Amino acid sequence: YQLLNLRSNFMKKNLLIPIVALLSGLSFGLNAQTTSFTYTGSVQTYTVPAGASIISVDLAGAQGGNFYSLTYSGGLGGRVQANVAVTPGQVLYIYIGQQPAPSTCGTGGAAGLSSGGGENGGTGSSFYGGCGGSGGGGATDIRTTAGSLTSRLIVGAGGGGSAYDCGENGGDGGGATGGTGLACGTYSLANCGGPGTQTAGGAAGTTGGTATAGSLGSGGNGSSSFWGGGGGGGYYGGGGAYAGSACGGSSYPVTGTTCTAGPGAGIVTSITNTGGYQTGNGYCNITVLCSGGAGSISGPATVTAGSTITLTDSVSGGTWSSSNTAIATVGATTGVVTGVSAGTVTISYGVSCGGTITYATYTVTITAPNRISGHINFTGTAVDTTSVLKIWLINYNTSTHLLTAIDSITTTASSSSVYYQFLGEPTDSYRVKAAYIPATFSSTGYQPTYHINNYYWHDASAFYHSGGADDGTDITMGYGTVTTGPGFIAGDVTTGANKGTSGGGPAVGLLIYCKNATGTILQQAITNSTGHYSFSNLVVGQTYTIFPEALNYATTPYAGISLTVARDTMNNINFVQHTISKTITPVYVSVTNVNSTTSAIQVYPNPTDGILNLQWKQATTETGEVLIFDQLGRQVYHNTLNLTAGTGTSHIDLSSLPAGSYIITVKSASINYTNKIQLLMQH
Repeated sequence: YQLLNLRSNFMKKNLLIPIVALLSGLSFGLNAQTTSFTYTGSVQTYTVPAGASIISVDLAGAQGGNFYSLTYSGGLGGRVQANVAVTPGQVLYIYIGQQPAPSTCGTGGAAGLSSGGGENGGTGSSFYGGCGGSGGGGATDIRTTAGSLTSRLIVGAGGGGSAYDCGENGGDGGGATGGTGLACGTYSLANCGGPGTQTAGGAAGTTGGTATAGSLGSGGNGSSSFWGGGGGGGYYGGGGAYAGSACGGSSYPVTGTTCTAGPGAGIVTSITNTGGYQTGNGYCNITVLCSGGAGSISGPATVTAGSTITLTDSVSGGTWSSSNTAIATVGATTGVVTGVSAGTVTISYGVSCGGTITYATYTVTITAPNRISGHINFTGTAVDTTSVLKIWLINYNTSTHLLTAIDSITTTASSSSVYYQFLGEPTDSYRVKAAYIPATFSSTGYQPTYHINNYYWHDASAFYHSGGADDGTDITMGYGTVTTGPGFIAGDVTTGANKGTSGGGPAVGLLIYCKNATGTILQQAITNSTGHYSFSNLVVGQTYTIFPEALNYATTPYAGISLTVARDTMNNINFVQHTISKTITPVYVSVTNVNSTTSAIQVYPNPTDGILNLQWKQATTETGEVLIFDQLGRQVYHNTLNLTAGTGTSHIDLSSLPAGSYIITVKSASINYTNKIQLLMQH
């Protein structure tokens, strides 16, 4: 029924109101052009989205109260349109004015959200004397501080309340000065009170009574002794009337390019202030303007693959992305760039604002790292996850002509594959080695191993590092084989100054391997403080090789050690570590007669150019075996020999073997002969 009392310009003006204003209190987020607020009875908030430096505001105060008979209408609310400078994340407080219900007595529009009357512009509806006026409309405003009238940036004024009996519509709200009311009958306009201005509230209606003046934010109340309307709320509210309709409040800021005074000074621009615009409750529409865009990116322009840098942007709240994640990745919200591989990549920072995403871009160059890296792989039994695993980086020292460990790292094996890396190493030739420290076994277990899977430094795979990334220098750890048997091999290692010298001090802490005939490592041992080592639990009926291993020392293994049921113990497998020639050599016993004191073996010529003579002196006829091993303990020759009684000779052709040092072993029931032979280069 209220539509019967609308002014003639109602339809024209309301067609301009965005449809979204009808959706009470909805916030559509950053991708919507406009966020709309309508009256709810409570303060509402608006958080400035990322990328927004300016928002466009369109708001209006509420219409004043209509007379209860619907004959007369309250003054229309004032409208303000402006742009406001903001910062992303800033919180604004929205107060929407309310049109009072038709009333028989006038009260001013409420300041803030008090009960009754015109919310956000007056003090509420009370029944005053003449019961002939309606309340003033509430103002709509945006504040930077909740509850603070002095922090208001924009105010749309409320209209004045209508009056009874004389046929007066209320004065419109808005403009620099609110609209005036109409006096009843013979009363002067002074009885209607004064409008709100930019500096003061409207005066109270005269000729007695209890009408009150408007104040900052609030309209005055109509007279309790006659039928005056209530003043509209606003920047300053209109005064309450004694007899007749009341005046409207003032809006803020006034029309102009930039606000020059008050809390909106310098930040509220492009202002249009329209009086007498809004019917019904007030509204507020906020539209994001993206003048700030995506800002600009700053930070380092290069990063090494495997390392990180952090980029920042002058605008907060955006999303980071990489043009090629195979070259570099970036945290979507952190800006942390991680180099993956050498190359150039574009890092983008996108800010969504008002439904449009704008981008700032930044070029980052990823350089190849100066890195040596790989994995330590375990393929044997359960991985030792508690002992310390040490990895050494070893290079050739051109001054000492020796291999030297120049760097090392320690870690623990949490899985069957452990990553390691050395950074910033100079250009050179390198080897890598891994081992548990201290050694985790004296019988079986993981053994010290060089890249790729060698136990001997001489056979380790060397690589040349010239900067960049040398990845994949993996080590597959060797593992001893479990043996069970009565066999036992032991010996001593001494040090000597020159090749061929023996009888020096004990070689302490020297790593010794025990290998089977196929070259598989069965056990490892470390020489004690007297240079002694031993291996037990060996299977009899097999042939073993003992191999000391020390960096920079060339080892000649003690090969062809046969353990039998009759002879399951060998206690004199001795070595000399020559500290000047950097060699480790066996100390051989040329002839070992177990049963016969008349048995003897000789091999000649030594050195030989390919044909080796083996002569024996034997008391009885026996069957023997001749075995020859290379320096790594690998069997390269085997033959069964009929050792006839008396003296005999057999010829061995070694011309198919490469020149070098070899170990010859002759074994029978009464003979255990081992010696070193030198095969010369064939011409």
